[in-house]
Amino acid sequence: MFKLNKYVAGLLAIAVSGLTQAPVFASSAIAKDSNDRFYYSTRSSEEGAYSGVLNYCTNQGGNNCTVVNSDNDGGWGAVASSPSRYGAALGYGSKSAAVRAALDSCARDTPTDETCTVVLTFFDDF
Repeated sequence: MFKLNKYVAGLLAIAVSGLTQAPVFASSAIAKDSNDRFYYSTRSSEEGAYSGVLNYCTNQGGNNCTVVNSDNDGGWGAVASSPSRYGAALGYGSKSAAVRAALDSCARDTPTDETCTVVLTFFDDF
């Protein structure tokens, strides 16, 4: 009969438990305050990200904080804004794709005399 060494058994248990754990983060949310400043939060659930970004916005001095986008896919996120509009993108596989999507979203409704610029990028390490 084979007897497993306690040291090897412990390492095996750690390795197996690491394979079955859920990702640390998989959801993100973006909020905007009344001064058009943007904030983000990443959490293990979309609800957690939603409440987390509202708390963060308020703790950073934001007034009338409102969630403008949330997602549970993880990945890259970005926000682009113009003087009158904004565009948000979440859950993209690359930073450049998120930036492009945020700029496209912003530009869709922005007057031609305004320019959209990227004001926030982040990665939700899912």
